[in-house]
Amino acid sequence: MPTRKPPSFQLRPFKDVAVDAGRFVALGPEPWLELRPTTAFRASATIEICYAAGLADRIARPVLQFRARGGRVWNALMPAPSEGAGYWRGRVPPETVEIRISPTDTPGAFDFAIESVRALSSREMMRLRMASPKRGLFATGARMVQLREEADLNLRWVLERAETQNFDTWRARRRRVTPVAPPTRTQVTISIGAALDAEAVARSCASLLAQTHADWRVLLSDASTETAAWAKAHPDPRISHARRNGDACWIFLRAGDRLAPHALSAFLAEFARNPAFEIVYADDVRPAPTRGGKSEAHFKPDWSPTRQAYSPYVGRAAMLRDEVARRYLDAEIGAPQRLVDAALAEASPGTVGHIARALVEIGDDDATPPRLSKTAPARALARKVTIVIPSRDKGALLTRCLDSIFSRTRNADYDVLVVDNGTVEPAALAALARMRRAEPRLTVEPNPMPFNFSALCNFGARARAAIRSSSSITTRSCCNRTGSRGCSNSRLSPMSARSGASCFSRPDASSTPAWFSAWAASPDISTRGSAGGRTAGSADRSGPTRRRRSPPPASWSSAPSSRRSAASTPTICRSISTTSTCACG
Repeated sequence: MPTRKPPSFQLRPFKDVAVDAGRFVALGPEPWLELRPTTAFRASATIEICYAAGLADRIARPVLQFRARGGRVWNALMPAPSEGAGYWRGRVPPETVEIRISPTDTPGAFDFAIESVRALSSREMMRLRMASPKRGLFATGARMVQLREEADLNLRWVLERAETQNFDTWRARRRRVTPVAPPTRTQVTISIGAALDAEAVARSCASLLAQTHADWRVLLSDASTETAAWAKAHPDPRISHARRNGDACWIFLRAGDRLAPHALSAFLAEFARNPAFEIVYADDVRPAPTRGGKSEAHFKPDWSPTRQAYSPYVGRAAMLRDEVARRYLDAEIGAPQRLVDAALAEASPGTVGHIARALVEIGDDDATPPRLSKTAPARALARKVTIVIPSRDKGALLTRCLDSIFSRTRNADYDVLVVDNGTVEPAALAALARMRRAEPRLTVEPNPMPFNFSALCNFGARARAAIRSSSSITTRSCCNRTGSRGCSNSRLSPMSARSGASCFSRPDASSTPAWFSAWAASPDISTRGSAGGRTAGSADRSGPTRRRRSPPPASWSSAPSSRRSAASTPTICRSISTTSTCACG
């Protein structure tokens, strides 16, 4: 019997996408591609989609959208392809007739491809259910009693469970080096400091010989006699007698550090995409002494000068333009780490970029300086902050949440906005009234819409939109869940940050109900509440967020929230970087 050939899937431009020289070009911040053929997706099947991004692409979490014939829409945020590829597992809604993907949130050329789509076997489903037995049992039980939405919610928890057990295995499955960025004639100088150990220098140089970008040279500083002799005898002239020839960029490493094969190409592609950048840094991999020497990824947030000032996090996995590097080379600052930190301390706004890929393997376990202070700088505390708390009933939880904020928050200019989602319990109403009388910083905005956490957060943010460049913190203490969910400054499991947990779903504006559109267009939305409140989008936020003009109605499903704080902010978030705000609950 002949073997059935799997269907060949294609991505076609649907909205705000053009094709130029075989590459997709996003014409706006929300481009959409259509996945064909849709008939290959069996209704209600559980599938796994493997997709890849280009080396020069801005890494963002793609949005997957299933559309039914009746106009119903299901959205899901897919894991970011931070190592080149990503995997999404989920169930195909039975009424699906169209499948769309928004792979990026930045205008410009991008490379995005579907590598494979396959149905998960019964054995794989059993393994996933055993990894999350509680959620698997809930999903099966809800399906048996016809609670479809509850079953789908628990199934998403099972399928989107982050693979945090083995970073090396996780990375090997996702690493891609193609398509390689177009070659450039830019010469890169790799300065290797502390070149005392010839074997360590040899490891660093071996990673350079494997680079897809070939125009580079090596300079050794603090080299021992043995290391200098080894370099002089090396057959590659880029190591043995490298000469300056129009250097354009510099990388400063220590002996033993290694670059990924596509590291130089990725750095240069980021510079080419953003000519204003003077410094570009990347994620890195470091040895973990507590894990028997195994590698541990350090996924960094986008550029935040405030955070770098009091808790340096960039490290030395960075490339500097020649004119920037020369200023600090002449100052003889010395160690690579100190040189990069000094350049970052004086960087102008808009001149520092971040590549969300682990491009450097650090050879020692002391790559980042310790925190300089346990408290944030004064300029961060001087910002006006609004804490948005969606709430309904649960008076005891609300009181405890508000008491903790007002009694423990010191030296901060903030106010609190409670979005009342239709509280009817007398005790909760009395608690709200009592707190409003006692605290002038507390404001209550009613919104009895069907519950949707992200929509209520957006509503609260808009109620404080009198000043556009502002900060906002969202808590969940008084909603469906209690307890801390973590903080952006805490150390999170690396794969949980990048590999699987989804944010809330993003709706299609075309199917927004009329009453919701009228509410969003109300002229008094931006003037409610006290003056001086600030909403999300401050300059201190580490990564770009994606905003909607109106919040989504409750008819759209909400995927399990990410453990990273960016997933809990009151804007639709596709950036994978940690933000400078905190999200609890």
